[in-house]
Amino acid sequence: MRSADRPDDLAPDGARDGSVRAVERSLRVLEALSRRPDGAAASDLARTLGLPVSTTHRLLVTLQGRGFATCSRGTALWRIGRMAFFVGSAFSPDGDLTPYALPVIRELGRASGETINLGRIEGGKVVFLARFDPRAGQCSSPPPSNVPAHCSSIGKAILGSSEDAAVLPPLAGPLPRLTPNSIRAPSELFRQLGVARTAGFAVDDEENTVGLRCVAAPIFDERGQPVAAISVAAPVTRLSRDELPTKGMIVARAARRITSVLGGAEPKRA
Repeated sequence: MRSADRPDDLAPDGARDGSVRAVERSLRVLEALSRRPDGAAASDLARTLGLPVSTTHRLLVTLQGRGFATCSRGTALWRIGRMAFFVGSAFSPDGDLTPYALPVIRELGRASGETINLGRIEGGKVVFLARFDPRAGQCSSPPPSNVPAHCSSIGKAILGSSEDAAVLPPLAGPLPRLTPNSIRAPSELFRQLGVARTAGFAVDDEENTVGLRCVAAPIFDERGQPVAAISVAAPVTRLSRDELPTKGMIVARAARRITSVLGGAEPKRA
């Protein structure tokens, strides 16, 4: 009887040859890794996929050699590799950086005790990709929002770092207002974007929701362009204006870590 672990186990069913079977299995491994942002042992992946451990390990090592998988020496846990991001990001705008950001988001949320958001700009609005609530101890996919970019710390962090004028909201007249603190004048928006660009983080001081303050920092791609941002959101009773600079630097450090994981490059500031 042929061992399920021998290379010829990759033989075809019908017209399919062994190479096609190996590609299919490799893609299944990548799909499984994408659902395990915290990492998975080869034995766990093998069990999930219904494959022998040695076959799974052989596929992982092959993927690792091409940069599509990576293994932590300390924990022996496998994760999606950097090359998967570069290939996947070619399919814009649906490329999702959430799996790469989740470990940092969780760590920041647990350290701060506050809600962490990951988002980007689409059509002048902020689209939230993920949210981590340390009190619930879990990440979620927030429902669609209708928050104008200029009323959000995530939006202002991205706008302040972007060289693409097309991402700016229409500036022919007063900007939409969500709360009494929302920016109305384009000149004030440009002033705040300049401050955010210099500081490396942006602030939402009850501009989206009364009683809530947020501070966000941008995440950059390999061209140095902002593709998203992360924010810390907290009630004004827990996040005073005096604390915003300190929180901003903490969030900026977390955003730089995500940028590094993505193989991005933070632009040099004047």
